[in-house]
Amino acid sequence: MPTNLPCIDNEIWRPIIGYEDLYAVSNMGRVKSFDSLKKHNYGGARRVCGNILKPDVGTAGYYRVTLYIDNKPTKFLVHRLVALHFIDNDQNKPEVNHKYGIKSDNRASELEWSTPKENTIHAIGLGIRRKPKGLGVSNITKEDIDSIFSQKKMGLNQYQIAAKMNTGQNIISMVLNKKITA
Repeated sequence: MPTNLPCIDNEIWRPIIGYEDLYAVSNMGRVKSFDSLKKHNYGGARRVCGNILKPDVGTAGYYRVTLYIDNKPTKFLVHRLVALHFIDNDQNKPEVNHKYGIKSDNRASELEWSTPKENTIHAIGLGIRRKPKGLGVSNITKEDIDSIFSQKKMGLNQYQIAAKMNTGQNIISMVLNKKITA
């Protein structure tokens, strides 16, 4: 284990699945590389000390790191690495939620598994995301569906119905094609 890594109290490190001999993730939201030998093209090798990786920030504002295996880079979101290695996911939920909405806080204690709907409701509750206006897939009712079919029978096209119902044409199309039901 490298000696040049700063110590944080109660920090636990676990090897990253698929990269066990190369990288580890901690419950404090840090990722490190292990000491390794880099082979030279002309023969021989040199020792490279492991380091804490400096994450970059993706377009959505989440921290991510690039891990290499056989010189092939793959980007990983830090919060997902932490959740995969430190948080039980008994219900097999697909998303990781930052409990307090702070995207830079990737400590295991600040993360939880969630469904997309739970994640959205949580973000709206924290004020990070605005409540959707108008008709959407998640809030459509039987009355909305009946109204859409009624307006279609009256000769309105999908764009006209969408404008009247404050939604997108794609929602109207999904209802008319019976891909959305209440």
